[in-house]
Amino acid sequence: MVSLSLPRRGWARRDHAVRRSIRVSRSMGSAALAITYLANGRFDAFVQTGGLSAWDICAAGLIATEGGARLTTLDGGPWFEISRASRSIGLLGAAPVHHQALLELLR
Repeated sequence: MVSLSLPRRGWARRDHAVRRSIRVSRSMGSAALAITYLANGRFDAFVQTGGLSAWDICAAGLIATEGGARLTTLDGGPWFEISRASRSIGLLGAAPVHHQALLELLR
């Protein structure tokens, strides 16, 4: 199960490829809750292409990484940098065995 939030514009091809590769997708409406669900295994992955701020992800990201999830930006960079502008962060979080495959689908 994947929490998936992709925009309609510019992502149609990748959106189709991602949705074909996963079994079930959900949109929680709360990035923090969806990211913490990675920690307990309720979600296998979290994908949001943008619109996140540091306060949306900092605590939830720590919980998820401590729970064993791998978090990165959509280009594979570090998931948390305090200097990023508000509402500019896109994030991919997944169980380590799924992370690289999802990262490649999103490129």
